[in-house]
Amino acid sequence: MANFKPAKISRQDPRPLSDAIPAFVRVNGLGKGLASRLVFDTWDEVSGAAGYSTNKFFRDGVLNVTISSSVARSQLLFQLDILKDRINKSLKDNESAKMFGLGDIEVKTIRLR
Repeated sequence: MANFKPAKISRQDPRPLSDAIPAFVRVNGLGKGLASRLVFDTWDEVSGAAGYSTNKFFRDGVLNVTISSSVARSQLLFQLDILKDRINKSLKDNESAKMFGLGDIEVKTIRLR
């Protein structure tokens, strides 16, 4: 049988959770995924089109949303600027983004398909 040596765990100075959580997110590379999830949830809340949004993708400030209904897509196209402003305001005020240390998340463009 091979010799099993448990990993050494070093004790660090205690630090508040407000510092530890953003560090955990950064070290584990979770920032982009969490930011995208916040943008998607905010889109669903602000647009009211969660039931018609079949596919969502967010990268480099561009939110791409596939809408299953042509009628809903037509109505949303007229409101894109208002929706973008509401999404950005909601993201700016979002406590989760602040808690996870995600920084400023901004939607620059919304593309509907």
